[in-house]
Amino acid sequence: MKNSKEFKEIDFDRPSFLFKLSDSLVYMLGGAGFYNKYIESISLLGSENILDFGSGGGIASKILIKRIPDGHLTCLEPSTCWIKRLRKRLGTFKNVTFLNTYIDNANIHDNTFDVILIHHVLHDIHPEKRHKVVKQLSRILRPDGRIYVREPIKKSHGMPYEEIRQLFKDVDKKEIDFSIKTNKEYTGIYS
Repeated sequence: MKNSKEFKEIDFDRPSFLFKLSDSLVYMLGGAGFYNKYIESISLLGSENILDFGSGGGIASKILIKRIPDGHLTCLEPSTCWIKRLRKRLGTFKNVTFLNTYIDNANIHDNTFDVILIHHVLHDIHPEKRHKVVKQLSRILRPDGRIYVREPIKKSHGMPYEEIRQLFKDVDKKEIDFSIKTNKEYTGIYS
């Protein structure tokens, strides 16, 4: 785990021009490659109540919402910059709620969600806050629900997959499936 001194906080309210440009390009391509295949691999019936934790600009959210015509998607995004993009991109859907806040201020009831998606978000949370965040996510997951995690694990950008596993183990969530792309990315499902 990177210690607090090594952690570099990113200002998501003021993303760089290149960050916004890459988001726009991937969005225009419909989530090509990076998002599509992963989101489509998530087992859904179409009626789930889903939380997209740290939705960013909504690329994954738009793919998800199309897969749950009888469900509901909640996009939790603390950045005012990204929530504006989310609202613009998903505003025509009736089965979506936008929460522009942090998880600890979201006032979400226990056992609310069938599925929680965490896509490239945990590594951007300060290491001292990660346990509290995962505990909150565990609290709002229904007893038979699933948490899908996809995180970079590079030393230069990401976090060790062992830390991810430990965070979920600490809140009594069991890893039911996983894959690790050596020194690149961890994907796991917790229940």
